[in-house]
Amino acid sequence: MTMLGNFDFDVIRRALPYLFFEGMRFTLTLTALAALGGLVFGTLIALMRLSAMSRAPVFMFAPALTSAFLRSSLLCQSWPGSWR
Repeated sequence: MTMLGNFDFDVIRRALPYLFFEGMRFTLTLTALAALGGLVFGTLIALMRLSAMSRAPVFMFAPALTSAFLRSSLLCQSWPGSWR
């Protein structure tokens, strides 16, 4: 007896249009929103870093956030579980 002996493969064939079109629409929407959010958020951080009001507490947040993103990749690369 095989593991997939009782599996109805017709279910996948019937659901394929829904899975493909709805999944593609969701993926493309999520990609567009992430790109737009990254563009807006990145532009705001860049403007905060270039601002003349660099002493304001809100504008001190930009270098800290930028360095946190830069250091997170280093942290992930040096994490003991990631050694192979």
